[in-house]
Amino acid sequence: VSMTERDDTRNDNFMTFDISGPFDLTRLSELFDDQIRDEITSVDGVADLYIYGEREKSLNIKLKREAMDLYGMIPDFVVRKINELTRIYETPRADWNNLEYTITIANSIPDIKEVEDIALFQYGDQPIRIRDVGDVTMGQARVRTMSRLNGNPTIRVRIEKEVGSSVVQTARDVREKVAAALTTMPPGFRLDWDYD
Repeated sequence: VSMTERDDTRNDNFMTFDISGPFDLTRLSELFDDQIRDEITSVDGVADLYIYGEREKSLNIKLKREAMDLYGMIPDFVVRKINELTRIYETPRADWNNLEYTITIANSIPDIKEVEDIALFQYGDQPIRIRDVGDVTMGQARVRTMSRLNGNPTIRVRIEKEVGSSVVQTARDVREKVAAALTTMPPGFRLDWDYD
């Protein structure tokens, strides 16, 4: 759950940086996810990260026709169950000190095992799970946009600050965490601050 300021009359940008290097987008995303993302999100005052240019993950389910026919299921039923995992819930907007706030609760798709274990319905006394009617894999979605720096793929990261947190202290803490994470990166990895 994160609480961020919403004021459509302003275009605030707290911190933004680009990462690049001699890696494909998948490897660049892995490096960011494995070594930088958690460091930044652990900083007091950081509300959220927005990632641009990253090759998104794609949940793939190859349904087994025989199993679907056996239980009288249609693909739309499985799709609806998966969509229940990815709903975003927003609370009513709240006004305070002439600003509008939104609290958002986002559910994300858990690991493949948890998806396979989702019960679709009861068949007698036995739950029928997604793994009973299909094979689940995690893949890469199609690239929709791409940016490059010196011929290398680039990912942009925008950091959003929590309401009421210190701009100076949060920025200082983010830079310290990022600097520490950079010491573990492979040769050629590059991080450029665009806005701070």
